[in-house]
Amino acid sequence: QMKKIAKLSLVAAVAVAGLSTTSSAASLEEAIKGVDISGKVRYRMEDKKVVNDTDASEDQDVNIDIKVKVPVTDTVTFVANANYDDDTQEGAGTASDSSGTLDQYYFQYSNGAVTTLLGTQTIPGRLTDAEQGSGIVGLYNAGAFTVGAAAMYNSDVASEAIYSVIGMGNVGPVSLLGQYVDVADTMKVYNVKADASLGMVKTGVEYSEKELDTGAATDDDRSTFKAYVSGKAGIVSATLAYAKTGDNGSGSLD
Repeated sequence: QMKKIAKLSLVAAVAVAGLSTTSSAASLEEAIKGVDISGKVRYRMEDKKVVNDTDASEDQDVNIDIKVKVPVTDTVTFVANANYDDDTQEGAGTASDSSGTLDQYYFQYSNGAVTTLLGTQTIPGRLTDAEQGSGIVGLYNAGAFTVGAAAMYNSDVASEAIYSVIGMGNVGPVSLLGQYVDVADTMKVYNVKADASLGMVKTGVEYSEKELDTGAATDDDRSTFKAYVSGKAGIVSATLAYAKTGDNGSGSLD
């Protein structure tokens, strides 16, 4: 009788242990379910030698980007992007400049045509040139066109608050983009751009204008007009561009 009880107890213990192991594995699987990890690694090496000189140097640049998307609910996702950059110069004097940053971290809400992003992220638009900012962005997709607005209290563009409205879309072969940016108590800038692709040829025009809030006459006529045409045939490509600025400066956001 005692032997039977011992055997039953041993079987029960093994069963409980197996159940616990399975439960732990299932919990880990559920925890990482839906997590998306992507990124890129770039390594570049340059060997420099000056003719008729003994100086020589070797530059190595390593850049790593890792983006993680973690689902919070069916409509909310947390996004984070980490960047590491190491630039090493070896030669007469060895110097190394390395840095690692968490340059993006924000919550993304998506529901149908509406997308809202809250946190530190890339500011959408041509004028802001993929710079980072902390604030909120709202986008609405209406099929061929997307409209949006952004409010940034801190950014790489300016120390003041930034408010932006953007619209983009396509009409046949023509791609359209427009943006208006108000840098609080500093300047107002707008930009319009149109591109068209016809076979191997692509052409486009762009215009930007900036108005400083100082009110001085010399702050007027700050603009940039650009036009270009490019073509590609096989491995050969060529671009012809024209640009003209206003009498008192360009229309760029800087």
